Amino acid sequence: VRGAVNNDANAVTYTSWVTLTDGPHAIEIDWRAATAAGANNGGLTLWVDDVEQGSITTLDNDGRKVDYVQIGAVTGIDAGTRGTLYFDLFESRRDTYIGLDPTAPTAPPFPTKTDALFMDGFESGDFSAWSRNTIDGGDLSITSQAAMFGASGMQALLDDNNVIYVIDYLPYEETTYRARFYFDPNSLTMAASNAHYIFY
Repeated sequence: VRGAVNNDANAVTYTSWVTLTDGPHAIEIDWRAATAAGANNGGLTLWVDDVEQGSITTLDNDGRKVDYVQIGAVTGIDAGTRGTLYFDLFESRRDTYIGLDPTAPTAPPFPTKTDALFMDGFESGDFSAWSRNTIDGGDLSITSQAAMFGASGMQALLDDNNVIYVIDYLPYEETTYRARFYFDPNSLTMAASNAHYIFY
């Protein structure tokens, strides 16, 4: 990661690169417009895990103002970059230093993942616990009829060739994985030699 800032002539100045290890890191930036034309006192400072990692000063950017911010993979994604990024605990201020969130780990190494990744018995009545869902107009749903334990279960109505499923992204980049679920074919009829996948 590194910081980048434009001046009034749209020339970009960069901080040095900072290598990030896998795991959470607190990234904070302080952007400042120059106070007046010719003052050339604008700049950008970058902190990673509460340690200053680069500072750009004497910048001629008095003509620049903040209109909005974007967070995510906002530009410059090349064909060799693929994977999943995580963002959390976003906070912004006008002037004062923010620093580390008191509820977050204070410094690497961060806690390792627990063995448990994810579980859902569908008792919430919706798919909000899952990362994504494809329900095909309600053919995938939560119903009491589908409950094998508790009050609710997931029902998959196969009435056409459209796929219906829920997705969990939490096992991303795991090297070992176990899953257990209860399944009732519920007298589903299938033609000879037909097959379909129920877990992928």
